[in-house]
Amino acid sequence: MELVFDSICTQPPVVSKPSAEVQKLMDQEEALNDRCRDGSGDDPLTLKACEVRDAVLVEIKDAGWCWGHQGQTGADRTWEPCPAKP
Repeated sequence: MELVFDSICTQPPVVSKPSAEVQKLMDQEEALNDRCRDGSGDDPLTLKACEVRDAVLVEIKDAGWCWGHQGQTGADRTWEPCPAKP
């Protein structure tokens, strides 16, 4: 008896790597996030780091990358391609 597998079952998941440009943004976001979270709330440099981080996050998302997916805890999140919009 010959077994026939559906292509959905036999294909490994597609794991994409971000481009060098997007990876650079991800690294920048990580450094800014550290400054934002570790800085003093009344320090203008902390506020600026948070603002720039938020702008970089928009750039990353516009490039098709999301920080984890809905339902994940923060500790489980990693950068992954954003889900396709219906």
